[in-house]
Amino acid sequence: MSLSWKRRTFLATLGSAVSTALLTKGWYSFPGVAPSKTLRFLPSVRIVGVGGAGCAVLDYLALLASETVGFVAVDSDLETLDRSLARTKVQIGRRLLSGLGGGCRPEIGYRAAVENLVDVTKELEGADLIIVSCGLAGGIGGGAAPVIAYAARVVCGAEARIVASAPVEAEGRKLRRNAHRASERLRWAADSVATVSFPEALVPHYSYEVSCFERTAEMAKRVVTERIRTRMRRYGRKRPHLASTPSGTEQ
Repeated sequence: MSLSWKRRTFLATLGSAVSTALLTKGWYSFPGVAPSKTLRFLPSVRIVGVGGAGCAVLDYLALLASETVGFVAVDSDLETLDRSLARTKVQIGRRLLSGLGGGCRPEIGYRAAVENLVDVTKELEGADLIIVSCGLAGGIGGGAAPVIAYAARVVCGAEARIVASAPVEAEGRKLRRNAHRASERLRWAADSVATVSFPEALVPHYSYEVSCFERTAEMAKRVVTERIRTRMRRYGRKRPHLASTPSGTEQ
């Protein structure tokens, strides 16, 4: 099976699922008609955390909160959403998962995102740049992130960029396979994808010390956060007319 054929098949299936989900719930502007945007000096940015790993990154970006930067936490797990510091929280897969996680099953995350895609799209409407943070090996992150990125780019008319963390060798063959498939689909659905991987030596293999795992998780979230900030700075340099600050206004 050729890569181009796989790409066309996936995008056709994804487009059909997105259009069906939106049209059946009253979103009649799809396809090809992006929501109208008002003229503004600063770009409107949405940082979307998808799944447990993506939502954890949002806590480190709280200092970037402003009128033009919004944080959206998207997950099926109610406990994860309750812990998130994001002001906007969207639960997906309400009927499918009943408040539980995806269990490292990307197909479940895909179905959960399609089920509540209207709720997610409404929170992203009007944004110029949408940065999606997720973990490639997770069920919600690996399955729902391509759907959300595709809707952000095609439905909302925004530039969709992905910052994702990859699993390490010690996490097993199944999670690495899920991550590879999720990375491939994200590259088809989004404008750009940045994958953050960590050297095996930095990850504790057989340590039962909780503090050791906590330090590793903290390091991973900080690296992904810095990558997101770099993407935002590059976006501002590419569009200086959008990033310019009006007179008398602080950035």
